Amino acid sequence: RKPAVWYGGDAINASIGQGAVNVTTLQMANLVALVANHGTNYVPHMVREVRNDGPSGERKAVEPKVAHHIDLPGQFWQTLEDAMLNVINSGTARSAQIPGVSWGGKTGTAEHGKTKKSHAWFVGIAPITMPRISICVMIEAGGHGGEAAAPIAREVVKAYIDSLAAKSRAVASVVSAPAVSPAVR
Repeated sequence: RKPAVWYGGDAINASIGQGAVNVTTLQMANLVALVANHGTNYVPHMVREVRNDGPSGERKAVEPKVAHHIDLPGQFWQTLEDAMLNVINSGTARSAQIPGVSWGGKTGTAEHGKTKKSHAWFVGIAPITMPRISICVMIEAGGHGGEAAAPIAREVVKAYIDSLAAKSRAVASVVSAPAVSPAVR
């Protein structure tokens, strides 16, 4: 605001993510990844590996780089995971439930004007016991996070989990395939 003034009520607003709080969807996805990794946060990156198209066909994996670590007891992270699990199982994000997948999330509804519809937020990690994906969905002027953003997150996570299962089945079929005898080759 102009002029820059901090009122007592601003601290209350900030504590629930309102008022002067500004975050991106990537920052929020990274925040729930911090929960999934029990305090270890990684620098986001979009490249899994670098490939040499030359004759060597060399591939070099991009190694995750730790941004920082928050050292807290395991029970702290377990409490957060349990709370996120409950949000989907019996709370404001029941619309994010995926049959056979136990995952956790948190809805959010961010006001941005007295006469405007709120922004709908949802963050989550899946599966809750061994997270493979963190997600953030924000729908501008979408209303409530559980009604607008959580169902979209459900579809993205379901597609991701399904793709992991398909890859796992493909690997299993290759591993269990009978060996071809040298004479047949």
